[in-house]
Amino acid sequence: MSQIDDIVDYIANDKSIYEVIASGGDPLTNPKGLQYLFNRLKAIDHVKVVRIHTRYPLQNPGKVRMELMEELAQAKPTVYLSLHIDHPDELQPEVIEMIRAFKKMGYVLLTQTVFLKTINDDKDTLKTLFLRLFELGVRPYYIYHGQEVTSTRRFVMRLEDEMAIMTQLRNELSGLAFPQHVIDIPNASGKVVVPSDHWQTDTATVTDFYGKTVRTADWSPITN
Repeated sequence: MSQIDDIVDYIANDKSIYEVIASGGDPLTNPKGLQYLFNRLKAIDHVKVVRIHTRYPLQNPGKVRMELMEELAQAKPTVYLSLHIDHPDELQPEVIEMIRAFKKMGYVLLTQTVFLKTINDDKDTLKTLFLRLFELGVRPYYIYHGQEVTSTRRFVMRLEDEMAIMTQLRNELSGLAFPQHVIDIPNASGKVVVPSDHWQTDTATVTDFYGKTVRTADWSPITN
């Protein structure tokens, strides 16, 4: 609780902060802490939007405390709930029922997805996922290039292959069903939008929000 107090005090003293995100580790695994955070944020007028980013409803739908979710939805006039969903098979009946319940509570619903080799590395799988979410009233928000983490490196795709899939999807999906393809740049800062093959672009380097440039071949920084 003292750590949350420190965070909220910092937010309260910086009136430029209008949005607060409760994210990973998964905030729904700490319901008491999340409830305490949101109750404290209620008193900060300059925070207009709060967001919860979670995969917990997909992993343990029966463990989600729905009475708490209903309470959190009232913390601010606009509360976003972003669910991490990677494959249409995850949209099981109990998950769909929960999504519909979240909508009734007043959440603005988004999803985030990660490109995963052998899991969702084809256009048709992702098209099915995004159209089903769109039908359920959930806005596909981001699809990420996978990060080179030791335990999940085998799932990381070539950036060029991802771009080819996203180009096909852009040709076939409406704007509201189409997520932004982004990369959380290793050794840099910010989620940068990846271009589609509709443009002739050089993807050998990428520059973050602070002007730092890295090579996409190995994500090594380029120094002047």
